[in-house]
Amino acid sequence: MSWQDYVFSLGSLVFTIALLPSVRSSDKPHIKTSIITAVVLTIFAGAYFSMHFYWSATVTFANAIIWYILFLQKYVQHTKKQSDKK
Repeated sequence: MSWQDYVFSLGSLVFTIALLPSVRSSDKPHIKTSIITAVVLTIFAGAYFSMHFYWSATVTFANAIIWYILFLQKYVQHTKKQSDKK
């Protein structure tokens, strides 16, 4: 494992941990922010994997999963709000 893999994986791990309160909170990022970030992080994870940065790829993909969860939570929140208006 190279030092770059350590740096990228540690940075992604910090970002992943920092997102956990958002998953538990009722306040969510904008739906477009969530999906764009999730998709870009998925692409980054694939790039890390192709460079044999397996730890970075794994942690970055975990970060992407949390962004997908935030997207789904915001979508459900938005859908529920729309149905409550009817």
